[in-house]
Amino acid sequence: AFGYWQLVYSRAGADSKRAWVDGLSAADRLIEVDRDGSQGYMHKGLLQANAVLLASGSGHDLIGESLANLRRACDLNPHNTGNLIALCYGENMAGNARKSIEYAKEALRLSPRDPLRFNIYHNLSSASFCLGDYDRGSEYALLGLGDAPNFLMLWFDFVRCQVGLGDVGRARSGFEEARRRWPKYFE
Repeated sequence: AFGYWQLVYSRAGADSKRAWVDGLSAADRLIEVDRDGSQGYMHKGLLQANAVLLASGSGHDLIGESLANLRRACDLNPHNTGNLIALCYGENMAGNARKSIEYAKEALRLSPRDPLRFNIYHNLSSASFCLGDYDRGSEYALLGLGDAPNFLMLWFDFVRCQVGLGDVGRARSGFEEARRRWPKYFE
């Protein structure tokens, strides 16, 4: 389920919609096998949060279901930072940037040296951008890039926050660095 979500999120697969359907099926199977485990709910919620990107115009909004599954994952295992990071993402996709920031800060509090900390900074940067706080969004993007300099989404966060700040030169430089690191993504 997580592998399919990665394909959907990064648009790396040839058929994102097929990966999305297969990912939901895998998450459902995981929930059937372990109803009290958080991972199936987390993966399903992440996939459902991406429905808005894949099903535009379908009229089927899954963000409510996504948040319910992500919250269920957190209820089942509230100290799992992966669950909190997923909930940050879902809240941001739902347009709840302030809630996303709350959960991200809780994840940092629980695990300040978490190996997925760069994802926390990505969510903080994205949510800050949504709130128009481009300075803070840029700071979070740079903190994340300090942990994971090859994480493309942090480069995008940095670039858009620089555009928001009106610093086109830094935005262009960040974009060129992203293209240098991920040339296939830009083909």
